[in-house]
Amino acid sequence: MTLSYRTFDVIYEHTTENSDTVRQNRATVTVFEAGVFTLKSEIERQRPEHKNVTILCDVAR
Repeated sequence: MTLSYRTFDVIYEHTTENSDTVRQNRATVTVFEAGVFTLKSEIERQRPEHKNVTILCDVAR
């Protein structure tokens, strides 16, 4: 099996550094060896102000 990069359209919930209010957001994430944990980690890396990320939906493009 050949591993490669995959792009996902992700809908997720998060809080921010300044608020505990849960918000929804959307992102397009390209990762190697995709999985929910990998997508969550990549969103938190790219958007460090988003805390407590929970993936609601991920669709491979």
